[in-house]
Amino acid sequence: MINATQLADHLDKSVFSIAFAGNTILQAGTYQAPYIHNIHSIHYIVRGTGFYVMNNVKYTLEAGSVMMFVPETTFEWSVSEAEDVEIYHIRFDYRICCKEKQEWISRSSDSWLAPLRGMLTTVRPAEVRRCFDKVFQLWKAYIPFRNIAAIWRFGSYGFL
Repeated sequence: MINATQLADHLDKSVFSIAFAGNTILQAGTYQAPYIHNIHSIHYIVRGTGFYVMNNVKYTLEAGSVMMFVPETTFEWSVSEAEDVEIYHIRFDYRICCKEKQEWISRSSDSWLAPLRGMLTTVRPAEVRRCFDKVFQLWKAYIPFRNIAAIWRFGSYGFL
């Protein structure tokens, strides 16, 4: 298992790229059959109850839960009949990128985070939720450079 010092050192040497940040409602009574989840992802459960099953380990969802996904995770979920489940989810990729002995190192992260797969305990869920919300708001406001030309063309036709 990874200790806190190892994790801090690893994250300090990592460069992250957010691929997507969203806020989703999973409808009450729904079920997702098992599939292979092939990306790094982290979920924050805002409200609702249900189950996530990751590599045949069942986790009970409740408000304040944080779930960590790594590539090649077999994943299925079900939502209780009583209420919807609201989640924030952030998909990301990352690499190791650091300077060691005056030489820059850049390499794949491989499966280093695999031991963190599953439910993570939050000490201050309200602060964690604010962080997820902030990332989501920044993602909604983000305009990739490649879309600037399209927006410019759209505006030149008098639509803006």
